[in-house]
Amino acid sequence: DEASRPIRGGLIADDMGLGKTLQVLCVFSFLAARDQLRPSLVIAPLTLLDNWENEVRKFIPNSVRLPIARLNQTPRGYESTLAQHDLVLTSYETLARRDVELGRIPWKVVVCDEAQKIKNPSTRMAHAAKAMNARLYLGITGTPVENSLDELWSIMDFVQPGLLGSLLDFRKAYASKAVLDNPSAREAAATELKSRLAPMVLRRLK
Repeated sequence: DEASRPIRGGLIADDMGLGKTLQVLCVFSFLAARDQLRPSLVIAPLTLLDNWENEVRKFIPNSVRLPIARLNQTPRGYESTLAQHDLVLTSYETLARRDVELGRIPWKVVVCDEAQKIKNPSTRMAHAAKAMNARLYLGITGTPVENSLDELWSIMDFVQPGLLGSLLDFRKAYASKAVLDNPSAREAAATELKSRLAPMVLRRLK
């Protein structure tokens, strides 16, 4: 029953330059003001971790007192230490290596930046991200579909598992119709898919 399905997350899929990161920082600020942010996890490509830390300190009020941890600087076996930080930053590669440790922590929010990194549901990165235990899951990507609709299914399986059924069911319902020669069938499938995703997806175009 889609109407009664609890929403556990969302996908911010705006075009580049429209402020996807800033929107997540607004969520962080809202939760931090209510003491509901600690601990939260941001998973991002290694090259973006410095940017995340800088943006948090720049845009979140009182960020000087906001404890931030970098997972690659924290030894294994220190889950309790990690849980004392408002934000923990890690790369996808480190997440895949330390997924069991991180999976024990009850996160408030887990964010996947450049979420196309988990577009292949069979990779260890995708399995690790989806194994995290959190109250809220957020995906950020300007390219939710790069090569096939399977990628969108995998990202949504992180944000809202079960919404699109199994991968096999999704392929039958949508992916197979996307390549049909019948324009009306393609349009009907696309309209239905957009309707199902609407409560969880924000996509603004330039």
